[in-house]
Amino acid sequence: MVDMDVHQPPLNTTLMGVIKGAADYYGKDLSVPVLFGRTGHAFALNIAPGLCPSAPYVWNMEKLDRLLDNCGLEIIRHGFFDGESSPRDRKKLEDILRCRLSEGRPCAMLNLDNQLISGFDETGFLCVQPWKCDFPPAHLTFGSWSELQDEIHICFFSFNEKELPQPLKAAADSLECALDMANDPESYAMPGYTFGPRAYETWKKAIEEGHGVDHGGWWNGTVWSECRAMASEYFKHLGKTIPNCSSESMELAEIYHSIAKNLKTVSDNKEDPGKKMQLLDRSREMEEKAMGSVGELINMLQG
Repeated sequence: MVDMDVHQPPLNTTLMGVIKGAADYYGKDLSVPVLFGRTGHAFALNIAPGLCPSAPYVWNMEKLDRLLDNCGLEIIRHGFFDGESSPRDRKKLEDILRCRLSEGRPCAMLNLDNQLISGFDETGFLCVQPWKCDFPPAHLTFGSWSELQDEIHICFFSFNEKELPQPLKAAADSLECALDMANDPESYAMPGYTFGPRAYETWKKAIEEGHGVDHGGWWNGTVWSECRAMASEYFKHLGKTIPNCSSESMELAEIYHSIAKNLKTVSDNKEDPGKKMQLLDRSREMEEKAMGSVGELINMLQG
């Protein structure tokens, strides 16, 4: 039996909860906002037609994977499995994960939500539950994965430890990612989803079609408002820790704080649809304005 001392905070952006747990396990002294910022997740925005609640999970994260270097982590992805995956393939994957866990390397899975795997016993994997509820499960039975019932569309991954870079490099990389998400959103988008600034229009259209009162409307607003709140705190951190950029960083912190408040209001299923669309328009304008200041801040960091 292996049971590692890993913990997943109850973040709505569950991938970041997994990353925080892995970073803490390896002794990286990085706050939640710093992890959101350094990975670029603080600046992500992805929306599906109809406000499907899958949007926070279904975007191209290759660049985020690379930015994990700035968090002292390396992610190893072990593949996708569904209900038709063979017993042989499942056993091969389970053997890999048991080996990784036995070596003291945190593992995780994504099946509707991201979740750390802390170890295993003779019957299956031990899973960390970020919330006090039945799902995601606390256990995953070897072979059958029966706790997932008919909802098996699962990815597994694990984390290695890396050295932390210089703070200035990590900050510049993160802000370049923010600009890249705004200027090249198609490189992050998956088929059927809209990423980056244009996602605001997809969001508005979904509200016009009556989806603003659905579960997906609440979930998208909840996750993306959390990301913008973390962006605000990240800029406060940069303003306090990096010389000569306090004014610009604090201005950006205020902008992202306002965007976070707007998106939190948009998440309220009882809010007036017209007001929601006005807040989305305002948020897009503020975010586009913020990119100019982000570019100036990058020049300051690299100068």
